[in-house]
Amino acid sequence: MKNYKDNTSGEWDFRKPTDGWHLIQFGDGIDYLKNKKGEVWEDEKTGQKALKLPALVADEKDESNGLDASIIVPVTEGGEQRMANILAACGLYKKFAERFPGDIGMFNKDVLDAIKVKLPGQTMKVRLETNKKGKQNFVEYTTADAKVENKNPAPLGSSAPPAQAGMDW
Repeated sequence: MKNYKDNTSGEWDFRKPTDGWHLIQFGDGIDYLKNKKGEVWEDEKTGQKALKLPALVADEKDESNGLDASIIVPVTEGGEQRMANILAACGLYKKFAERFPGDIGMFNKDVLDAIKVKLPGQTMKVRLETNKKGKQNFVEYTTADAKVENKNPAPLGSSAPPAQAGMDW
């Protein structure tokens, strides 16, 4: 066996970002939400699926820097609008509208394939809020360069690296 540290106690740092505004950066691995068996998750009552957009807080000045801020988008009509809003906040919506003219939805396979290539590396700001049950929700969003008033003390900056090249369009 490899020589692992055999600590009997410690901290694994499974923290959520603090409530307030955060700069987030989307990562690779955009896909349908999976269950514990690795199968695409579906709501038992409605059959609804959801898309998971991996993201991390991406601001070295923010106490939540590096923490998971992934977004779950329901595969519904409302989820399509949410996905369009995310693309718009990242400055990508117009390019997608030009690339996919007509009545093509956000969850069309070709559109999703393009999202998987174009969205990683992009940034936007989101405001998180924890409800009374302890569930954290995304309650507002805006562009990465927008000036926002933060109720939490963590200052915001734009330290995330620019997006990597992907598809040529």
